[in-house]
Amino acid sequence: MTQAAHGWWCNSRTYPMTCKYCGDRVFYFSCDCGSKLFFDELGQPWPIHRCLELAPKPTLSRLGQEDLSGSLLSYIDDDVATAMSRLIEDNLDRKYVHAITRAAKNEENRSKQSTRIERQDPYNDCRTKERGIITELIRNANIRKKAGVSDTALGVAMLGRFAYSPLVQITIHTMALAEDESENCSFTFFVEESVVDNLQLIKGCLVVAELRGIVISPRYPVWVCDRLTDMY
Repeated sequence: MTQAAHGWWCNSRTYPMTCKYCGDRVFYFSCDCGSKLFFDELGQPWPIHRCLELAPKPTLSRLGQEDLSGSLLSYIDDDVATAMSRLIEDNLDRKYVHAITRAAKNEENRSKQSTRIERQDPYNDCRTKERGIITELIRNANIRKKAGVSDTALGVAMLGRFAYSPLVQITIHTMALAEDESENCSFTFFVEESVVDNLQLIKGCLVVAELRGIVISPRYPVWVCDRLTDMY
């Protein structure tokens, strides 16, 4: 029997998230092979989330319009969607599909889930790149207070541009569906408000954040985000 093309071995990951264009709950699938897809539901008939065709920026429509072999489709009509459904079903490992569909059902009823989430605090100038779902988004965030900084030249200098820019405080959770709980980490960081506005971010969006630690007071370490990418 031929092994399916996509599964645990190619680091397949699936996230439940919120479509920032229509507000619906969707599922984002990606793997090391370069496949990227948004689904309305998991499992047959693998309905592809298609409101991306209405996105104002054409460059944003590439994600969600690739089949699992990575080829780009300019338009998805019903015949193409049906063909893609068969392709997806044939190329995804059955054990992986069972695990993510079961985890998605558990996700809908959080009272039955473990809520153990490991908060990750930084040390000074440490760097990491994390992918996760936005669970909290707070505008008009005060990084000076959070970092325990008085208006001293040294403290302000360590914060750099973040000391003066309007900021948003964001928390992300990193665990994908069916991953081990040890992967369930949270990162809370500050990012410039203009970045959040340009990306039209809301709670439930999936992002990749390049983070850097700043520790002015040992009691108040903070993460700042040097680059934020929306998976849409």
